[in-house]
Amino acid sequence: MLFQRVDRYLLRECAAAAAAVSAVLLLILFGNALVRVLGEIAKGEYPPEALWPLLLVQGVRQLLAVVPIAVFLGILLGLGRLARDSEMIALQASGVGPARCYRAVGVLAVCAAVFAAWLALDCAPRGAARQAEWQARAGERGPLAGLAPGRFNRLQDGVLYFQRWETAPDGGRRMTGVFLYERREDGGFTVQTARHARAERVGDRLSLVFEDGRRDSGRFGSAEAESFAFARYGVNLPVPAGAPPPPRLRALSGAALRALGSAAAWAEWHWRLAVPLACLVLAAAAVPLSRSAPRQGRYGRLGAALLVYLLYFNLLALGRNLLERGQLDPRWGLWWVHALMLAGIGFALWQGRRWPAPRTAS
Repeated sequence: MLFQRVDRYLLRECAAAAAAVSAVLLLILFGNALVRVLGEIAKGEYPPEALWPLLLVQGVRQLLAVVPIAVFLGILLGLGRLARDSEMIALQASGVGPARCYRAVGVLAVCAAVFAAWLALDCAPRGAARQAEWQARAGERGPLAGLAPGRFNRLQDGVLYFQRWETAPDGGRRMTGVFLYERREDGGFTVQTARHARAERVGDRLSLVFEDGRRDSGRFGSAEAESFAFARYGVNLPVPAGAPPPPRLRALSGAALRALGSAAAWAEWHWRLAVPLACLVLAAAAVPLSRSAPRQGRYGRLGAALLVYLLYFNLLALGRNLLERGQLDPRWGLWWVHALMLAGIGFALWQGRRWPAPRTAS
């Protein structure tokens, strides 16, 4: 019964520290993602209604980046706190050794690995595919994707202002209270006002069609001017040429990546597998790294731990780069990086045999 309570105690300490690390990192990364998404929408790369779906996709990506290091630092800080307060010495005297610590933190590591595998193998590809759909939809709408009502929107050769978006009788979207100023190549200008305007596609052309308005044109410094009213008047807009781009590799499922069989596809597949495996490997590395003298402090080994983390993920990034270039056999994948890391952990445990062996009470 004592050992069961100890296991729960160790797990609770590590899980609480991991949750705190996750909250801080997610707050920072998600704030940066929010700014980036808002900037992309303002530039017209995505329609405004894609804000929350894109934030959800970005949240999944941030979680994938945070989970491995949160588990690593959580175990390191949790066990480090026990060492600082001399609780680890008391646990060792009660028969709790490294194997017992691994049994406790293994529960946290396995849960984190399963969660990361679900994110990397299922949620992230579906989110990337959804993001590609929003981007394609913005491309179909062309320059109108990022227009905002009640403000002067800069276009390629002018400025567009409209009061609001509304639903047209046929169910489509249209602008009301529209003002368009354009500069001509000959140095003149054109001003168009209309009650309504909407985007219409004719063949491979996208046009901004004004309804019930007036068009005035002239040249600065000249008395010549032209003015007329119209019921409908269209202005051609530039649209992306060519066929739609193929889906990105990160939007493909695991089966599609393996069927594709290219070097880049294998690199993407092995990288997805590396994220959940990193949770297990880093959890195993955190136990020997958490050892410290009672007076060394909770963060005494944090610098060394961060160096280990950076070395590990730099090797993973190197392996991914080699796979993408075709300089590494896909059968090797990134398994060799995990094997090197586990060998280093085994060496650290062998070197740390000064940890007293568990003793049972007589």
